[in-house]
Amino acid sequence: MKNKLMSLSVLVFFVPAIILSVVMWRDYTNEIGRSVTYTKQVKGIYYLDNGKKVLAVAESSSGLEGLLYDVGSRQIRKEIPLDSDMFRQYRASYQQDKLVIATKSSSNDLRVYVIDSAGNSKELALSTIPMPSYLESDAHLWRGRLVFAGGSKVFEYDLIAEVEGTKLQTVRLNTLKKLTSRPVYMDEVMNSYQPDEVPMFKLDLKNGKHAYIGGILGSKGQLAVYEEAGDDPFDSDKKALKAIAKGVGIDPTRLMRVDSNYPKQAYFYNAITGNTAGKVPLPADLYQAELYAVNEQEILIVGTTSKDAVDGTEAAYLYNERTKKSVDATPLAKQLAKEERVSGEIEVYKQIDDSRIYYVNPSRSGGWLDLANGEMQVLTKPEVESWQHEPQSDKPSLEGFMDYIKTWNAIVINWLVWLLIPIAMILFVTLVPRVIRSRVQRQLRNGIILHGKLVNIRETGMLVNNQPMVLFTVQFNYEGMQRKVDIRKVVSYLESPRVGDPVVISYNPRKNKAIFVTETDLQPDLNDQQVIQGAILRHIIREGSYGRAQGLLLQFEADQQTFEIPVIQPQGFDYRLGERADLIQIGGGVRLLRYGNAPEWSADEQVQLEGEVVAVSKCPLHSQGKTVMLMELSVEAEGRRLQKTSSPYVPPEVAVEVGTRIPISMPRKELQKELRLLKGKQGSAVVETVYYRGTVGERPYAEIIAERNGQRYRIEQSIEPLYGIQPGDELWMAYDEASMEATMIRYASNS
Repeated sequence: MKNKLMSLSVLVFFVPAIILSVVMWRDYTNEIGRSVTYTKQVKGIYYLDNGKKVLAVAESSSGLEGLLYDVGSRQIRKEIPLDSDMFRQYRASYQQDKLVIATKSSSNDLRVYVIDSAGNSKELALSTIPMPSYLESDAHLWRGRLVFAGGSKVFEYDLIAEVEGTKLQTVRLNTLKKLTSRPVYMDEVMNSYQPDEVPMFKLDLKNGKHAYIGGILGSKGQLAVYEEAGDDPFDSDKKALKAIAKGVGIDPTRLMRVDSNYPKQAYFYNAITGNTAGKVPLPADLYQAELYAVNEQEILIVGTTSKDAVDGTEAAYLYNERTKKSVDATPLAKQLAKEERVSGEIEVYKQIDDSRIYYVNPSRSGGWLDLANGEMQVLTKPEVESWQHEPQSDKPSLEGFMDYIKTWNAIVINWLVWLLIPIAMILFVTLVPRVIRSRVQRQLRNGIILHGKLVNIRETGMLVNNQPMVLFTVQFNYEGMQRKVDIRKVVSYLESPRVGDPVVISYNPRKNKAIFVTETDLQPDLNDQQVIQGAILRHIIREGSYGRAQGLLLQFEADQQTFEIPVIQPQGFDYRLGERADLIQIGGGVRLLRYGNAPEWSADEQVQLEGEVVAVSKCPLHSQGKTVMLMELSVEAEGRRLQKTSSPYVPPEVAVEVGTRIPISMPRKELQKELRLLKGKQGSAVVETVYYRGTVGERPYAEIIAERNGQRYRIEQSIEPLYGIQPGDELWMAYDEASMEATMIRYASNS
């Protein structure tokens, strides 16, 4: 009843806010014609639609944004959100008349957007490729291709991804059959993505050997591989270069580079022998040259017509390495000479079948040159940024509405006041229970959880909110002695506690005081939680073993903080230094949320259940003053009784006995799958293979192939780490003969 009255009160206060919202919107629509006052900083200018439109990549409050403008009218046609982390880095490339933009998202994953001239955006990577470091160090542009060295939550770098022709291809290093051992470290061969080099990476293998892989994919999407065979290091590097070049379709004997000596002309050279192979044949000699690889066939050579740049004029030729023909691109050279260039910052793009060649100087401008007719167009950053202040159309927009609110006129102020009143009421109703709960949690931390029973109940004669204050006497055992304690509590007339009822209390022996504890009190406050993503495992401390399992204390590092988490590691599963995990802080404690490639379940996908302890035993594994308790639980879900095992580290002040009820969280899909399979057949099976994908919480997540009567069944679920699972083990499972799915019900052998 109180909640209904509160909801009605809040609704009454919202009525003026709703009325003022309508008035404010009408006032805003009458002022729509004005320009925006906030200027978004442009980071790059890219032409589309044969120069009729331009896409400006700009910084926004939430990351990056693509602003698509009509060049003629300077009107914005579309705003395209580009998810980005705090560093606002991106890489771009023209591919098939579209613009491909790659960013590192706010969740540290690769995002790849393909944007056409109409502003339609299609995403390729869909956050499936984690980026371990800065985007600018993990992303490479090579002759129109975008190449990424990515990773997973298990390994920092374990894949190569490439976008060519607006198509994304990915190759994982652990699938390379030519390697004799798995890679443990990968690094780009220095400057190998320059026009005069063969792009490739160097790998350190687990067995101590070294290998090389191509920095781009071959014509069939394969990754070129070369592994050292104990050769002389110099010979090995040459053999690797030759093998990788062949695998990616590059002729290493006819690469192009600029002579480092005066007057710096463009030469062909043989990367195998290191010898030059003659000057690049151009219609006229160019000196003080610079090379820009624009696609797989063409290189732009920019320079001056005289050996001394002061005496000559700027000139440029687009040289086709396949046809060995050149096209004059001098207007572009003259424009580039005007730019305040930062070394390596300017990027040049061109599609092989297009006469337009594009350039982008992120710090200054962007433009294009039509090689067929000499037409050229250039836009500077200040020009494009000024378009944000051009009078726009008469359509309402979120940006315009936010500008209207910033005027702080009388309507806006009244609207905010009447909006804040109900919001404050909601916050009060929400926060007060949390304050009370925080006080209870503090008392729980200072006490010891014990089971007892009521031996006396009497009213004190005091009323609180017309509810009686009752004095309860609780009898319990502590340190082998039977004790009693009095607890005062306000009780509703609807409650009917009786002498002899079992209760759970938190007892403070120092003060000889106690409070009643409910199941809700024992559960962590899910609102007071923080997820720590990408924590790095720095140290592993071994703290004993029991059966197949080992007790470990994992030390993770994130945001310059160290977090210690005790875990149980089953035989066959390894936590590895340098790998990453997601942690969760709840009520002052830290636990593993996810490690490795195990499925990631959101809070909305979790089902909260309650398990009753039917058997409990201590295990000789200890960490941080806590002891592992092996508990057999009976869990009721949708009318069925499930048997579960759990082996948490339990502090000494928490008493776990048969009959104790424990909160349990399970992924909804896993629970539904288990309930579905339990309706079918059951029987024993023998484990053939086990593959651990990581952990869900502290429980390893395994993919198991089990054989029964000649049939193989697939099991995917988290397992009890204290038992583990290995090939040859027997287990009892529920299975479906049609889908060949199964779920493990209990361990038939665990030693």
